Amino acid sequence: MSLFKSKQDALTENLYDEQVHGAVASEIAAGELVPGLWAKAFAQADGNEQRAKAIYIKLRVDQLKLSNAAEVERSREAERLRASVTAPRPTQEQRMQQQEQQVKPQDPHSPQDRQWMPVVPGRPWVSLLVNLAVVLGLYLLLK
Repeated sequence: MSLFKSKQDALTENLYDEQVHGAVASEIAAGELVPGLWAKAFAQADGNEQRAKAIYIKLRVDQLKLSNAAEVERSREAERLRASVTAPRPTQEQRMQQQEQQVKPQDPHSPQDRQWMPVVPGRPWVSLLVNLAVVLGLYLLLK
């Protein structure tokens, strides 16, 4: 399990795995095997039908997961496109303000760039140690 994956995400993933495996089991019970995939599994099992079924299940589950992931990505992309089409376009004045902000040189020591990072003026190594301690604390807390 990933360091940042929540328990809810893990439960959802487990339920999804169960559903996909159930669908593959139903396909096998109904005799609706994917011919090319079954041939590949049978070849990998060296003609052993029980091993071929196990290999087929693994291959088919991976195939269904990849197919679903591609479908999810297509729907997300369609949603992004829909949102970009329906989003209001900025006015000429707003575009000019954005361009002015992009052209305006920013102070590299401005506090807005370092809102999350404590800084000890004149002693950058102290700031580095403080930040390292914060990161290490978070790591140990989440571990």
